[in-house]
Amino acid sequence: MTIITENSKTATEIDPIEIARALNQFCVGITEIRLLNCQGSYGGTFTVSGYFDRQHFLCAAFELKKLDAKFRPKGCYFIFNEIYSGCHARAFNRFLERPERTTSDKEILSRRWIFVDIDPPRPPGVSASDDEKEQAVEIREKVFEKLKVIAEPIVADSGNGFHLYIPINRPNTDEQTKLVQRLLKGLESKFPMVDITTSNAARITKLYGTTGRKGDSTPERPHRQSKIIYVPDYLKEGWNLQ
Repeated sequence: MTIITENSKTATEIDPIEIARALNQFCVGITEIRLLNCQGSYGGTFTVSGYFDRQHFLCAAFELKKLDAKFRPKGCYFIFNEIYSGCHARAFNRFLERPERTTSDKEILSRRWIFVDIDPPRPPGVSASDDEKEQAVEIREKVFEKLKVIAEPIVADSGNGFHLYIPINRPNTDEQTKLVQRLLKGLESKFPMVDITTSNAARITKLYGTTGRKGDSTPERPHRQSKIIYVPDYLKEGWNLQ
């Protein structure tokens, strides 16, 4: 595996082009983009959510850049599995503050990806240090070797750790959820940095091209921009990393 870039630099802005690339890589039909812990003008936090089809991914990415500057959310996320199209009407190609509903597991039509989250141990509510990120790199390489027996995965830098994705196309059933749970538990038994809580069908994950803001950004624990760092050749159709 050749990693295109190691993403260790801090980032204060988000990258709309990277966001649109990520959405096009992972999503079919519509997706939900969700901003968590947005900062209100008079204190308190709230969620922003929107549902977008493929024709509006780039527009969503540029609108997200404005919202990120305005609300400074702790994180921006998306759903990578296939969502029931009727959910689109909740916020039709637009963002909505304080939505009444977001996507539930029952509203996922099919599982498109098996998602593996590698997160180095650290105090809650803070970003990873460079040393912690380096530990996660070692685990990422070992998990990659395990997963490529099934299929070579996409690899992404979440800012604080790493994500790996294996493409599948399975119906959203209890049986499929249990299969994913068994896979994650098997990996976690060998690599404790693997998160076993990510098996639900409506799982949200970091929207690549956006910045995570856990705690304050310090020299030891900086905020970093997330990014896809490896796409295997068989998944590169229509994908331009230049």
